[in-house]
Parts: sequence; C-alpha cells; structure tokens
Amino acid sequence: METVELKRCPFCGGEAFIVNERDGEWYHEWYEVKCADCEAQIEDDRYFMCDREEPSEEEMRQIEKELAEKWNRRVDDERN
Repeated sequence: METVELKRCPFCGGEAFIVNERDGEWYHEWYEVKCADCEAQIEDDRYFMCDREEPSEEEMRQIEKELAEKWNRRVDDERN
C-alpha cells in the first residue's frame, strides 16, 4: 500500500502517523491520524464491524488519503 505524506502536528510540530485501531470488546475498527508527541488526533467517521466486514484495500487507501488531506489542511491554506 502506498504511504501518504503527513505534515507535522500543527500544535506541537511532532511527527504524525496513521493508526488503524480495533476495539476487541465491541469489534469496531477505525482509522485516525495521531501526533506522536502531544497525541492530537483526528478520526475517520467510518467504523467497520471486524467480525462482519473488512474494508477493502481500496477503501483503506481512500480512508487514509482523506484523513491525510484533513490533517494536512491548515487555516492559512488557500480554499477554492
């Protein structure tokens, strides 16, 4: 899977990374971008029931791309 590029954290300048989390008790799976230093984060609002459905490779790439775009957006970016 191709790696998405993430800007450094807008709050502390720390390195950011994409996390794929699973909650075994409820069988949820979700994605988020998190700062390694201050733990600032954004989550994707799509949840998958791990025992019933798995996101396809294409869905996972799309989720990661959209999260990176949200994380990388800054208030002073030009908006169309």
